[in-house]
Order: sequence, then C-alpha cells, then structure tokens
Amino acid sequence: MFKVPKIITMIAVVVFSILLIITGQLFSSYVLSVNGPLTSLPANAWSVVITPVLGIGFLAGFLVYTRLGSRAGGVVAIPLAVVESLAYPLIIPFLIIGSIMSYIIGMIVFEEFMIYGRRLFYVFLIISIIIMTSPIVSTIPHAFNFSTILPGIIAYNMHVEKSMTRSSAIIFICFAALYLLGLLIINIYKVSFYA
Repeated sequence: MFKVPKIITMIAVVVFSILLIITGQLFSSYVLSVNGPLTSLPANAWSVVITPVLGIGFLAGFLVYTRLGSRAGGVVAIPLAVVESLAYPLIIPFLIIGSIMSYIIGMIVFEEFMIYGRRLFYVFLIISIIIMTSPIVSTIPHAFNFSTILPGIIAYNMHVEKSMTRSSAIIFICFAALYLLGLLIINIYKVSFYA
C-alpha cells in the first residue's frame, strides 16, 4: 500500500489551513449576514430553544456512550454545534473542515511525538483554536466564541473511536436529529406566540 510521506501531508495541511483562514476572512461577514432560524426569535426567547436542545443533546450523547460505547464527537460538542448552527447555519462547513483539519494534524502529532491522554486533548484543542480563530472569532458574537474549540473536541473524540465510519454516522444522526428538534421548537414557539 502506498503511504504519503508525512512532510507532504504536513505541507498539504498547512496550505489547506491557510486557505481556510483566507476563506474565513473573505466570507466571515457573509456567514453572519445569513441568519438562521434561531435569530428570528427575540433574544429573550432563545433559551426556550437552547435549553431543550442542549439538555436532550447531552442526554443523547450520554446514552450513546453508555449503550453503544461510542463518544460520537463528545457529549458537549455536538449539542453546542447544533445551537450555533441554528443561529448561523453557514458555520457548519467551517466546523466540518476545522474538525477534519484538527484530526489530521492531531494524528500526525500523535504519531510523531506519542502524546496520550489529556496532553493530546490539549494538542487537539490548540490546533482547533489556531485553525478556527481567524475565520470564526473575528466575526461571531461573544456568546458563540466556543466554536473555536468544538472541532478540536470532535477530532479528539474521533481519534479515540475504534470505528471512524460508525462514529461519523452517529455524529451525523445526532446532529441532524438535534437540529430538527431545534427547528421544531422554533416553529412551535412562533405558532404559539405569533399566531
């Protein structure tokens, strides 16, 4: 089997990261100009949507972990990503690309330096912060700045998983279900209070 040399992989990752940062700078104002369904509600009503989505998301993540033995991106990261994407839907591609880039760079660091446990988790978080800071933090309101660490959390949990395919499927299903739950709650709120 052909194996790509690590130096070529690292160069490709650095170039791709630079392109992500440049793209983020160019399109960051556009990302915020496309408001999601959550921003259509008054600010004091956001908790009506955020609380059940986070609560059910945390519970679902816990159940997936205890029943299936899969971290599936983490108990915290997926519900927070859903809440963020309900406010700004165009954040989703940045989170996906940031997770992939954090995973690739983190795995290279893991293989080269044999770092384990919490230290490796911190490496994933630092990589995620470096990749995501430019496109995200410069434009997103302070309440949503946690988006810089979400790809690192997801990437670390994917690193720990035994089956990448199964874990990716579980992440997608949990994200889609929570997103649909958020949309349902938003629509129920609109019908109840704006009818």
